This record gives sequence, structure tokens and C-alpha cells, in this order.
Amino acid sequence: MHLRRDDEAARNWLETSGRDGFVIGALTAEETRPRRTFHGDRVMLKRLGIDLDHGAEPKDMLSVRLGLEGKRSIGIWVRALQAVRNLTLWIKRTPSPLET
Repeated sequence: MHLRRDDEAARNWLETSGRDGFVIGALTAEETRPRRTFHGDRVMLKRLGIDLDHGAEPKDMLSVRLGLEGKRSIGIWVRALQAVRNLTLWIKRTPSPLET
């Protein structure tokens, strides 16, 4: 699941998806620093990525927040990173070891 942090529909989905306030807050916080947090059976990852889009400077860092739980990952950002797009394409074309 890939969501934009500033999209009201994404926020509504998170709030009605059964996730607790800690997870929603971690994924949608305005400011964040890179970290890894375990919360029950979930892992929350907050990382910074270099914006490699045309015209961006290497010093332009973008926040990527991932909630990993079982077979699902929820990614949230304001602007998508090229690295995230590449990862998404790789996941879509790579069969899961559980499906083979």
C-alpha cells in the first residue's frame, strides 16, 4: 500500500484500517528523524532518501515511512522517490517465495 501523507483519503483509510494511534502517528508525523521502531508485530521504519528526480539537488532529502506487518507494507511520503518507484516495480514483478 502506497499513500501520500498529505492526502485526506489516505489519512481516512489509515484511521479506519484498524491500526492503532501509535502506528498512524508514526506514519503521518509532520517531522521525523530516521529510526526503526518495533510495535507489537509491526516494524516502523523512517528513513531519508536522496531525491534523484530531474532538477533536484543531492542534498534534497525526502522522508520515507514504512510500516511492515506480516505480508503487508504501508509506505507513506509527501513526494515519491525514484528509489521507491523502483522498489515498487521490483516487488510487483518478483514472485513471492510463498507463491511458488
